[in-house]
Formats: sequence, structure tokens, C-alpha cells
Amino acid sequence: MPAIVLGPIYLGWDTASEAAAVAAVYSLFLGFVIYKELTLRKVWEAIGFTTRIMAILFVIVAAAFLLNEAFTYLRVPFTIVDALSGAGFGWASFLIVVILLYMVMGMFLDPAAILMVMGPLLLPVVLNLGISPLTYGVLVAFSVELGVLTPPYGLVLFAAVGILKEDFGFITRSVLLFYPALILGQVLIAYVPQLTLFLVGG
Repeated sequence: MPAIVLGPIYLGWDTASEAAAVAAVYSLFLGFVIYKELTLRKVWEAIGFTTRIMAILFVIVAAAFLLNEAFTYLRVPFTIVDALSGAGFGWASFLIVVILLYMVMGMFLDPAAILMVMGPLLLPVVLNLGISPLTYGVLVAFSVELGVLTPPYGLVLFAAVGILKEDFGFITRSVLLFYPALILGQVLIAYVPQLTLFLVGG
């Protein structure tokens, strides 16, 4: 399964969505033909379970997009960018602000909305400070993913609650155990740019 899912992606043969479809077909083949433990009833139950989880997540994502639209209408992102541009930050202090900004936004907004709105707006500031756009992109992606693991919104936390059938507080406390390592990863990405640039010879 890992080879079927990851191999074509790394070789550039298909996208993540296409690999997921192939993995689903392969799983059905294993269940029905090889292990002979999968039945149509079990497939239907799995579809129902997945539908309930996705319904929960889509409601949360819809609310996040509405909040994002409100922020955009009120020009909140532009206000933030103007404040950062005129604050006189150096590149080191600016990266700290970026980490905190994206983490806080990840607590309340959908990752796609954050990336589409804030990513392009902050890019000119990044370039003016001499920060590699590649390093910035990796740092933003990492910070947004950490944000969706952070309450009170934490899209991934809600997904885990639905899948594991555990209390939201228990899930949150469990995830917090990984925070020191994740924050260390952020710091290394921000201040050791060779980690993100060595593949392109930077």
C-alpha cells in the first residue's frame, strides 16, 4: 500500500487525489479477493461513517470560509500586512511574527483560506527582507498545519474526535505532547534555511 500510494506521487505519475483513488480500489481488491473478509455491508457502513465525519468537517470548513470572507471584507489581512511592512522588522524577528501569525490564524480559519489570502500578501515583505520564498513557503505550510492542530478551531482535532470517538479535551492534550518537537521544527526551518534549500542547491 505505501508503495502504491507514495511511489507514483514521488515519480510524478499522479496527484495525491489520484493516488488516493488507486489506494481505495486496491483496498477493495484486497478485502474482497485476497483476504475475503470484506462484504458489501461493511463497505456501506464505512461509507456511512466517512460521510458523517466529512459532514462535520464541511460544516466547520464552511464556517471558516465565512469568517475568512468577513476578514477580507473588513480588510483585516491588508491591515496586518501594512502593520508588518511599517514595523521595521528584521528578517529574524519577521519570521517569528510569521510563525505566530499563521499559528493563530490556523486556530480559527481553514488552511486553504489562510494560504490563499495571506500567502501572496506577505510575499513582497518576505522578498524585501531577503528571505528565500522557498523557505517562506515551507515555513508557512508547516505553521498552518500546526495551527489546525491547535484549539479552539483545530480542524484536524475535530477529525480525530470523529474518527477515534474520544473526548475533544483528551485529543487536544494528546496532541500537545508533540508541540515541542513541532515548534523545534518550525525554528529549524526558519533559521536554518539550508534544510529547505539543499535540494535545489541553495
